[in-house]
Amino acid sequence: MYGFVNELSFAGQAQNLNQCTELIRELTKTINALRPALAGKQVHVSQSLWQQEISPGYTVQKFIYDRNIDQAIKTNFQVYITNGPYFEAFIENISHQCTIISNNQDVTGSSIAAASYLSGVLTSLQNAPPFDLDHVEVRYCDETINEQSLKIINLFDHSVAKDFCANVIKDDTNSWKDFWSQRALLFPELVFCEDVESQLRDVNFNAHYSLISRHLQCMNDYIKNVRTGNIHTPDFEKMGIEATPESGQTLDRKKYCDVRRFKCPDGVERTFSWHSKQRGQNIRIHFYPTDVETKDFIIGYVGEHLPTATIK
Repeated sequence: MYGFVNELSFAGQAQNLNQCTELIRELTKTINALRPALAGKQVHVSQSLWQQEISPGYTVQKFIYDRNIDQAIKTNFQVYITNGPYFEAFIENISHQCTIISNNQDVTGSSIAAASYLSGVLTSLQNAPPFDLDHVEVRYCDETINEQSLKIINLFDHSVAKDFCANVIKDDTNSWKDFWSQRALLFPELVFCEDVESQLRDVNFNAHYSLISRHLQCMNDYIKNVRTGNIHTPDFEKMGIEATPESGQTLDRKKYCDVRRFKCPDGVERTFSWHSKQRGQNIRIHFYPTDVETKDFIIGYVGEHLPTATIK
């Protein structure tokens, strides 16, 4: 997948320096959030981006050299516009036509045409019509004179870009190795014990990944709502999945308690009593919910049902 900075969204909509700064800050965060989905490719920009106006008479170049702007914000943004890569290299020898449907604007030489040609994704400044929607609809005519209507994904909010990136990675996850390498992007609110990597080798990926992923997503979404204040009193039996702590009978017996103890990333061994249940599948996910001791929501075990006082 290719990503592009939409130079046409620099439409001079900022009214003052503070607005310019916030727009660029959000755009940079959006680009950063998108990058993991690009499979190592860089985000492409226009050679003319320096001359685009963020506000009337105030170009990107002036922003970069403005001493009144926080240096960190300028540096983070400058990384993307100084050395390319430039999308013009893709389309300079292509005979095609690209028009935005909503206003009939010819954008043949723009990043929008490049995104149409390469099935790419746009990142735009916020609040810049017609680029204030989650897609840009265009008429695209290629070298074979075939005209088609295309909807190009358009990202201008970093939280939306994160979700988009996670969905792309999830669709491209074809093994536990893929899952493990991308776990922080797939489930950013969860922390995994290192033992989980080896546990997953004993789990059939094709048979169990879908349900395991769904349970982890429910946990991730629930703890995100806790951390953002949408849920004030956590109840881990209400995460949208069946989850309960182990019975006292099981935990009272040392051998059954010990198999539920896992070393956490902070080096502390903890007993993972709480677990989610996969009905119809003999799979359990043991987790350690956030408490006064640790602010992390920790996944300690993913695998077959552990022995209990009633199930050997």
